[in-house]
Amino acid sequence: MIAAFALDSSQFVREVVIPLGLAYAGLMLAILIYGAELRLGRTSAREPHEGQGDPVSARRTLIVTVTGGYAVFLGITLGYYAFVAKQTSSFVFQAITGGAFMAFAIVLHGFVLFSWIEEVFLPWVRRRSRGSDRPTGHASRSSAADRDRPGVLGAEEPSS
Repeated sequence: MIAAFALDSSQFVREVVIPLGLAYAGLMLAILIYGAELRLGRTSAREPHEGQGDPVSARRTLIVTVTGGYAVFLGITLGYYAFVAKQTSSFVFQAITGGAFMAFAIVLHGFVLFSWIEEVFLPWVRRRSRGSDRPTGHASRSSAADRDRPGVLGAEEPSS
């Protein structure tokens, strides 16, 4: 059983609305700060590291991304359900194992599938939209407009 009793309106506001509202406000603040940094030109794409395109590096990046996402999910789950909503340990365990299944059985395979789709079909779509038959690879993914903007991957830095 998930909850043994119904929350009255003041408990609902205190235990559900306020924590979720604060989490949402934090997310919106992070997005606004990033947008401001982006408009000021203080954020730019990283140059790829040597050997970043190899399969071992891609696999490592994928595993770190999914594991990091699961760790954040785990922190949110434990923090909210165990301390705020005061759920039983069996409910928290179900949330943790369900989250692990979601992260490693669904999201990980989804990343692999969509990466493959992007790798196979995106160059074909770009070639068709340009009316060109020449192959496009990773190096030509930035547009001519992007190459002229400082801070964009593949852009020429202005000389001073």
